[in-house]
Amino acid sequence: MVYGWSPYQLVFGTNPNLPNVLNDKPPALEHNTVSQTFANHLNALHSGRRAFIQAESSERIRRALRHKIRASGECFQHGDKVYYKRDDDNKWKGPGTVLGQDGKVVFVRHGIREKIHQTAIYDSDDEEENNNRNVEQNIEEQEPVQNENDHQQNIQLPQMQNDDNEQVDQNIAPGAAFDNLEQPVRPKDNKTKDIPHVGENIVYKMKENDTWVKAKVVSKGGKSTGKNWAYLNLQDENEDAQVGIDFAKDVQEWRTEQDVDEVNAVVVPQSRHNENQVKHAKQLEMDNWKSFKVYDEIPYSGQKLMSTRWVITEKEMNGERKVKARLVVRGFEEENEVKSDSPTVHKESLRLFLAIASTSEFDIHSIDIKAAFLQGKEIDRIIFVKPPKELSSDKPVAWKLNKCVYGLIDASRNWFLSVKRELLQLECIQSKLDPAIFYWHKNNNLEGLFLMHVDDFLWAGSEHFKKQVICQLRDKFDCGKELDSSFRYIGLNIQHEGNDIFLQQHDYTDELKQVDRADIKNGIYPEIVGQLHWIATQSRPDLCFDVLDLSTSVQLSEAKTQSKLNKVIRKAKNNSYRIKYPNLESLKNIELILYTDASYANLSDRVSSAGGYVIFLRGQNGKNCPISWSSKKIRRVVKSTLAAEALSLVDGLDACYFVRSILQEMIKLNAGESIPIKCFTDNKSLCQNIHSTKLISEKRLCLDLASIKESVSLGDITVTWIKTSSQISDCLTKAGADFHPLIKVLSTGKGP
Repeated sequence: MVYGWSPYQLVFGTNPNLPNVLNDKPPALEHNTVSQTFANHLNALHSGRRAFIQAESSERIRRALRHKIRASGECFQHGDKVYYKRDDDNKWKGPGTVLGQDGKVVFVRHGIREKIHQTAIYDSDDEEENNNRNVEQNIEEQEPVQNENDHQQNIQLPQMQNDDNEQVDQNIAPGAAFDNLEQPVRPKDNKTKDIPHVGENIVYKMKENDTWVKAKVVSKGGKSTGKNWAYLNLQDENEDAQVGIDFAKDVQEWRTEQDVDEVNAVVVPQSRHNENQVKHAKQLEMDNWKSFKVYDEIPYSGQKLMSTRWVITEKEMNGERKVKARLVVRGFEEENEVKSDSPTVHKESLRLFLAIASTSEFDIHSIDIKAAFLQGKEIDRIIFVKPPKELSSDKPVAWKLNKCVYGLIDASRNWFLSVKRELLQLECIQSKLDPAIFYWHKNNNLEGLFLMHVDDFLWAGSEHFKKQVICQLRDKFDCGKELDSSFRYIGLNIQHEGNDIFLQQHDYTDELKQVDRADIKNGIYPEIVGQLHWIATQSRPDLCFDVLDLSTSVQLSEAKTQSKLNKVIRKAKNNSYRIKYPNLESLKNIELILYTDASYANLSDRVSSAGGYVIFLRGQNGKNCPISWSSKKIRRVVKSTLAAEALSLVDGLDACYFVRSILQEMIKLNAGESIPIKCFTDNKSLCQNIHSTKLISEKRLCLDLASIKESVSLGDITVTWIKTSSQISDCLTKAGADFHPLIKVLSTGKGP
């Protein structure tokens, strides 16, 4: 039955007459009379059904239109210039200034504050978009007005929809989502004015006097977009009470403590080599050659000589100019083939060093070696060099080198072997996986760590380690300045505050500048990407995917290239933070935590996939020290999201095994013990396949999963599924993903 009617009635309009004892009418189909009432009923039934389908289809279309279009995932930063339009107007307006973004709603200032959906906005730097769209540009950018109601009474903000088809409340003021939007925006010329960061140790000079004062930045005194944006609270070195200072109005000059020792060097031209300062610097260099017994002077008898040259640099230190001279041999003239490899410390080893030093409550120190290569071991081959003209004599002479000097291809290696020999004699142990790290045990306890990066030493340890190892090294080599607590090491600013160690590169980030169209034409793109890559790999994991996207982007217009570069630069400058290495209480019962993620075919070629991971060392107290992170193109083209996630997990586990091996080597675990590795992924299919014996269709992927399954079955690792909202490595593989959860873990040391 259909709505109470039989199929026969719906087709013919009546039921057939069948012979029976109660009915003597003609048989079926012989009686052709059809009820007109029933016919009207059928027509009404079909008309109603047709009207219902039309109405339902129309509502679906309207609902889809209210959803706008799928969001591109583009993330707008504070200060971006954009064009926008409202629902009640087909014309694009702008350019306006982005104040902030809350999900898919972007807050724009263009005379007044506007709430604009992400799909109704695009970047003003995109010339192709400007040419393709009808842009109304007759409204110039204005400063905030005192009474915004006068402007808003004739303007109706469009109603926006979120993914759940819920209207965004238009009565909520933008300040409810961004408190600082109620404050006037500071002028453009002040936006780029540099002020110290919270937690930095600085020296500053007020405008009314020229006295330098040491202080530490305790907190901000105003909102970053308010009129007191440059107001900071300082703790002076010689005062107990805090003071508040406006760095835009009251401070004449300031610099960090690292900047006090920082040197900016430039090469002195040949025309200035006769100046007294240059002559004095050359004499000091020759004194070093003589004091370290670098050469023997012998009569020239036709030996093949290598030439030399002077490299003169002028450095600015503490406001004073200092000239430094280096006598360099032209090593490319040597015909002998010699080994030249010299190890430098891994990034992961340096971060493990910071985590162990913080947990063991070791003080960290950096040491600079004077004329390091001249203090190396004796050279194992015969080399003759021609003396510089400043030391020429009446009789022809040659210098026979006793040690490797600057310019020789194996000078760095020779210096490393010299330091290694001394450390091994002092009973230090060289790491088998990272030759540039040495550790020292006493009574089977880790008492000291020593890293070297060419002539820059970094050490941390107990008083026994200092007395037995470091003091002996100081006696062996002529050392320069030694710093502790707060210093710069190989471009990284390290600060030891209490039991915690902080790592940052604020000064390097502040030096980044916006690029213009002329810079792009001059080929500056690779240089800027290289600078951003250095920051991302050393101290800013939240920039990793942005740098990957820039590195793999091809065939972009100059306008789009400029726009993408400037967005990443603004993101780097506007979201600065310090990576914290907290005290884990004990090196026992620690574990490695791995978060991995991948995105299928999301890179610019629409074929390659992005994979990323972040590794933490977690202690019993639940605190985390970041050890390694990565965002890169997956090594081969994959066929599915499952394959991309699996390969990303494999790469993350490789890094975990390397970190664990170095760590177990240093802390000396008992026989049979191993540091557990816990892996977290938001791909449920991957997690199910790892814990299942069922084969998958991709045979090549089976090989990748086999090693993971074996480690899981042996209890060496665990793989757990988590929700996407808890996946802090999501921003390492996707554009526009929220990077604040990752920053929170990095800056606080507290787990997600």
